[in-house]
Amino acid sequence: MRRSDKGSRAWDPTWRWNVRPVRVLGLLAALAIILVLATPAALTQYARWLISTDRPQKADVAIVLGGGEGERLGLALRIWREGRVPAILILDSGKPLLPVYTGEDSITQGGVKRRIAVRRGVPDDRVWLLEGVWSTHDEAVRSRRFLEERGAGSAIVVTSPFHSRRARSTFRKIYRDSPIRIAVETLPIGESQDDPVRWWTRERDQISVFTETAKILFYWNRFGVPPF
Repeated sequence: MRRSDKGSRAWDPTWRWNVRPVRVLGLLAALAIILVLATPAALTQYARWLISTDRPQKADVAIVLGGGEGERLGLALRIWREGRVPAILILDSGKPLLPVYTGEDSITQGGVKRRIAVRRGVPDDRVWLLEGVWSTHDEAVRSRRFLEERGAGSAIVVTSPFHSRRARSTFRKIYRDSPIRIAVETLPIGESQDDPVRWWTRERDQISVFTETAKILFYWNRFGVPPF
């Protein structure tokens, strides 16, 4: 049965079936953050939960995920200097840095990172650049194909602390039946820009934590990647 109030549109009983699951999950996440994470200690603990890394180890290559304002490349170079990897794979969208002024002729962020790595001493033929990836899921899929073609047996995924849980879950799912062993590393807290202590008092960390929360829920819903 349909009913309507004066001056309003008719009530449609099917409206609830049009709500996207991701929006529902996003609403639930917001409510959870407000209702459950109500104290400084709990808020800090939640941000620490976002950080999920492995112990330092050796591997065939370090995979530098896109973004990170240079922090991820810096860690990959440190791992290379420590002799834990002989090669670095840089992932990037391939978008020009200054398209408004240069059209498609501007160098990409990945191209800049590759130049820096070579100038820091990494052999030119041991710095690989894979462009055309726009998400963590894309990075996992494309990097697996790239590394399997080169016979790699292990890789260290280098990312930022707040991004590490989603990255770790995603790469583990995509590489599940691959011969390549995956580990995830980030800069230690105190060296990284991501700081779980009183993160809600800093705009940058607020954006990072809330964005990751939403993306974790989206990846769980869209790709079947649970954050555990």
